[in-house]
Amino acid sequence: MEEFTQFYQNGIKFHKEGEFKKAISNFILALKLNPDDHKTLYNLANVYADIDEVDKATNLYKKIKNMNSTTPAVYYNLGNMLLDENNFEDAILEYDTAIGLNPKFVNAWFNRGVAKFSLQLLDDAIIDFEETLKLDSTFHHSMYNLACIYSIKNQPTESINYLKQILGMKTGLDYYQIIKYDENLNNIREEEEFLSLLS
Repeated sequence: MEEFTQFYQNGIKFHKEGEFKKAISNFILALKLNPDDHKTLYNLANVYADIDEVDKATNLYKKIKNMNSTTPAVYYNLGNMLLDENNFEDAILEYDTAIGLNPKFVNAWFNRGVAKFSLQLLDDAIIDFEETLKLDSTFHHSMYNLACIYSIKNQPTESINYLKQILGMKTGLDYYQIIKYDENLNNIREEEEFLSLLS
């Protein structure tokens, strides 16, 4: 068991240091000693996800899921893999499970909202994005998506209110540039309040 722990800890260390090949080698050696260890499988999957080995990561997340894992991040990460492949319906199912296991999982609520928005399930997406803001009132990605959805729904007041909030925050993103060109905001471009935001 000591040998297993050493390999596992080395895998964690190398992953943190960005030494992905070494991390993979150590996790694989650990799994030879304990093939069904959830944590090792999960961390190996995360390494594969970080280096865009999508199939390997997805297969490992599915394997852990089939072991009846109660770790919300397993379902969240599997959802992310599916979202990246534009498999929105299946991604939503995985986020459902992650949220069921951890109702305060902000990123799962957000990503489920993204998947629903991608399917044009606008009212359902609003619910998810608003839930993220209940859990984290500074979650500007949700505010922006809500601004886009309300624009699409021809509700300029709601859309512009969210844009005002975002532009008043320090987010690390240049929302002024994003707002100028995002087609999702086309329905509010002629509104005086919108024009004043960009002036």
